[in-house]
Amino acid sequence: MIQKQIESSRVRQVKLARRIIKAGARFFGYDERDMTGTARVQPLCLHRQMVMAVVKEVSTLTLAETGNVFGGRDHGTVLHAIKMATNARAVSKESRGDYDLIRAIALKLK
Repeated sequence: MIQKQIESSRVRQVKLARRIIKAGARFFGYDERDMTGTARVQPLCLHRQMVMAVVKEVSTLTLAETGNVFGGRDHGTVLHAIKMATNARAVSKESRGDYDLIRAIALKLK
């Protein structure tokens, strides 16, 4: 019974992550596949990192689970995304505002 509850919780968190990805893609003007794809062009890359950081912050998914939702990335990629999003927020008012808006949207989806 406890195992089923844990699995059910994980499924809900993955669904939440996918809704956040969809909302983040829409916010930045991308297709959802861009957020989980492999393109490394700017500003898409930074926007993907911001959405990844928000997913990790708002959900209870592990680093590995978060990476998996983003197209099979590993935990190190998620850590790097969090670092890059944090740095961008520290240097740019625009990035800080974008991150805060995505986070607010994500919290409403929760």
